[in-house]
Amino acid sequence: YLHYNDAFQNVLWALTLGTGGTSPTQVGTTTAYTNTFEPATNKTGRYASIVRDKVQYVSEVPGVKFSGFELSFGDSGRAEINWLAMGDVEKSDSTVNTSTQISALTFPTLGRRAFFDDATLRVNSQSGGSLGAGDRLYISSLRVRFSQPMDQRFVSGATTIIEPEENGFPEISLEIEFGRYDSASHAFFAAHRDTTAYKADLTFVGPTLATTTYGLVMQFPNLVVSSYQAPVEGGAGQVIPSMSLRALSTTAAPTGMTGVTAPMRVVTT
Repeated sequence: YLHYNDAFQNVLWALTLGTGGTSPTQVGTTTAYTNTFEPATNKTGRYASIVRDKVQYVSEVPGVKFSGFELSFGDSGRAEINWLAMGDVEKSDSTVNTSTQISALTFPTLGRRAFFDDATLRVNSQSGGSLGAGDRLYISSLRVRFSQPMDQRFVSGATTIIEPEENGFPEISLEIEFGRYDSASHAFFAAHRDTTAYKADLTFVGPTLATTTYGLVMQFPNLVVSSYQAPVEGGAGQVIPSMSLRALSTTAAPTGMTGVTAPMRVVTT
């Protein structure tokens, strides 16, 4: 589940997207810091280790490369995030991550959970003004996917793969289901036909603790509607439209998104 806890999730954003973008920046006079992440051209050397306590023994995958994530909403409106990764080999006899090391671990503070009602999605024309309250879309479900194709190559003289490298352009998409079929959702029918370019941001506003308001922002400077559906269910059922948006890079940052030309920017607080 998605939490507003930089202690471990910032590491995952950096490993998955490949770059920290900018160094942590203090916000005002409080103790809050923001961290910025964008997709990198390569993630060479950005490894992690994954360790699992299986009670009888400790499982360790010492060489892991991250290739994507999927953010969606599940039970009770909790935001769920799945991180995609690949590893070289699983060990149960590590001399680094032992039962003694596992017993000494501390865990993040409970709470700071992200919910669907924390989230606001705003979309308007890429050439339009800055995103505002009038650009909010009222949606009933949302899924954000980032997938970076990576190769898996075996070579002679070894039983494990060499370091995976990027093997194609990353695919970034948003899948949206609208709350109602109305003029706002209907407008994307023509947008799909005309390949209209949009910009969007997805903002999670979390709890405020000790003067710090935790949050997560995703910015998309160039979106196109890759599919749109408004099926008739039959009888007296409501027509519930849905669409998919594909995120692309852009040569110039749109109004209100200074410096954002990558397909996606993630900012954590």
